[in-house]
Amino acid sequence: MHILVVFKGNTSNTGKGLQTLIKYIRENTMTLLEQTYRELRAAGLTQCAEEFSRDYLGKNKNWYAFQTHTGRDFSVAAAVQCLRSLRSRLAAPGIEQAERRALEAAEQALLMHLNDTHLVADVL
Repeated sequence: MHILVVFKGNTSNTGKGLQTLIKYIRENTMTLLEQTYRELRAAGLTQCAEEFSRDYLGKNKNWYAFQTHTGRDFSVAAAVQCLRSLRSRLAAPGIEQAERRALEAAEQALLMHLNDTHLVADVL
């Protein structure tokens, strides 16, 4: 996402205004990483960010917290691992319909992200 900000007139408070704008944007936009975690948590597929980091991303339990704190999204490796984890859970027997929908939605979003951002067509 790109945002153009134009200040007119007195720019003596531009730094403060820009800081406020940046804070507003960070608070009101979610990365795909955050969206994925929230969707899976809402569907009951993960209980907390630490579990999501470990079980879906194959990362240290604090990885999600660090990424979101610094405003970062999925790394390529984390997105690929998450996609593999989602597919593994989709193949498991006995998942409920709401869980299946959440997993499929996350899978599609990750595939689009990988394709649009990194030109990855699919992950095996």
